[in-house]
Amino acid sequence: MATLRFDSARGALTVLDARSTVPAEWTGTNYPADIHVASSGRTLYVSNRGHNSIAVFSVDSTGALALEQVVSTEGDWPRNFSLDPSGRWLLVANQRSDSVVVFGRDPENGRLTPTRQRIALPSPVCLR
Repeated sequence: MATLRFDSARGALTVLDARSTVPAEWTGTNYPADIHVASSGRTLYVSNRGHNSIAVFSVDSTGALALEQVVSTEGDWPRNFSLDPSGRWLLVANQRSDSVVVFGRDPENGRLTPTRQRIALPSPVCLR
């Protein structure tokens, strides 16, 4: 995951920060799929296909990222995910395990908590 700055006068991008979306000890292949920023702008979420997780980053005032949490999606091959309008829930589409899984979300710190709620759907890839 990288934070970039755009210089509109020069039309140039500069990398400000780059972080892995999976724990350092994990050695498998991973394909980040989707990115969302909470409405506060202080929390960023990334789905990881391969590691089958959601990475939760805090975002400071400079745009620097800190990995706060990595949560299993309780399924296989998470593609798209969605934050509900209240900011209290995050839903993940697990394509290969035919499920949409619901997580509770703490609006203060952005952390996710499994709810064990799931919906069976064939090959979900997009949530809106």
